[in-house]
Amino acid sequence: MRDLDRLISNIQFDHWVVVGATPVCTVMSHPDVDHHPQYCMMYRPPIVVSNRFSDVVSGSIVKVWPDSYERYEGMFFWLLHRVLIDAQKPNVFRDVFHADWWYITDSESGLLFIGDLYYPEVKVIELTANYIVERAGRPLDVVLLPSYGGVAPPLHEVPAGSEPTLLAGEIGEVAERLKAAGVKVGGLPHPVKPSWSDFDFIKLPARRRET
Repeated sequence: MRDLDRLISNIQFDHWVVVGATPVCTVMSHPDVDHHPQYCMMYRPPIVVSNRFSDVVSGSIVKVWPDSYERYEGMFFWLLHRVLIDAQKPNVFRDVFHADWWYITDSESGLLFIGDLYYPEVKVIELTANYIVERAGRPLDVVLLPSYGGVAPPLHEVPAGSEPTLLAGEIGEVAERLKAAGVKVGGLPHPVKPSWSDFDFIKLPARRRET
């Protein structure tokens, strides 16, 4: 198995796994019910989670603070915050993000995991990818992005009067530009499986909620 495939297969991302994966842990982007791993029928503990969301996770966790990392099973989980701001300079237009952005590495490969996006945040994806490679000098082999169907305004801060396909279309364009630059892209079905994905991700079934 290639190093990159191994890295991706070792992790459950919110509710998503790549086909054939045997995760050794789960990383959480935020606690919305369609992302929180403990609302899945199954998840692989421990859950790697930011300090701001750690109080809504029970059981075994690996807590990470902004602009720092924790190591687990040979993987380094970096919780990006300042990088997202610095990548936008000198024109910072976004300083609070809906979900946590994770940069994860092992001895050979690096990936950027973005589990959920608001429309204005889409412009930060390529800026952050460029920052990781060009300014931080770190490897970036794959970016994992949510793949939406229709999102009607004002959900996800989609501008009023826009078509429901705007968010999905913008993410798809970013994905294609990343691929043209030599970075692989993984689409996390939310709920749509995208044509641009280099990996076959599936969403695990949700756990039935008590009424």
